[in-house]
Amino acid sequence: MQRISGAEPHDDNYYFMKAKAFGDAVFTAAYTTASVGSIIEAVRALESAGAAGAMALAAAPTGVGGVVLSGAAVTELAEAAAMSGISYISGKMAERSQGILTESVAKLKETAGYIYREAKEKIENGLRDIRFTNKVEKTAEEINAWWRDKGYNDPYKPNTPVQEITLSEDTMFVRVYPEGGNMAGGWVMKAEEIQGLTPQQIQNKFALPEVPKYVCDVNIPSGTTIRCGIAGPQPEFGGLGGGVQFDLMQQLIDIERFTNPRLLP
Repeated sequence: MQRISGAEPHDDNYYFMKAKAFGDAVFTAAYTTASVGSIIEAVRALESAGAAGAMALAAAPTGVGGVVLSGAAVTELAEAAAMSGISYISGKMAERSQGILTESVAKLKETAGYIYREAKEKIENGLRDIRFTNKVEKTAEEINAWWRDKGYNDPYKPNTPVQEITLSEDTMFVRVYPEGGNMAGGWVMKAEEIQGLTPQQIQNKFALPEVPKYVCDVNIPSGTTIRCGIAGPQPEFGGLGGGVQFDLMQQLIDIERFTNPRLLP
């Protein structure tokens, strides 16, 4: 089944793994609480096993997000387990259940549904402080094909959304580039995406062909249509990607809008 632009990808395995991870969290809460006799220790065990992710995925409308594991939450899970007829067994069962939960959450995060939802939340966070209009969601596969037709490698992570937006005001970004590279160019990011990172970490996060040495400010004018998505891995460069990047779609903007070149920390 093809995904209609703007809709969630069809992925039955995602929903199965989501339910399984949540069920495993219930078992783990019951066994761990009985084994250690302490809500605090049960919370720690659940967190280390990935229960926060399991419950967030089960409970949040978007399928992603953070959940705070309080003592009350663990008690509620343990009571739900008891009502379901789950007995409080030994410490070995508690330890085993934590391993099962860890495996379930790991498999859940490998599903296409999880990858899509996680990427969409990262992109929405990246757009949070940007004023724009005419937001259109496309797939990474569509946009990667657009770039391949122009002779480039796939720049976006597979099975993730890419948002096309039109800026409604001049907007500041940054751009990184290597020794001998061009300050002006068509790929930018928000300053906070590289804050505190080393040049090598920036290269890996955005799957850049070279380690950047410089950063500059970029003032993209109001009315410009740009794309926002997740940087895809580039095996030949060795970069894993995962950063939120912005793509000028090969549009040229005035070189005077690239300012304040400086060494990366």
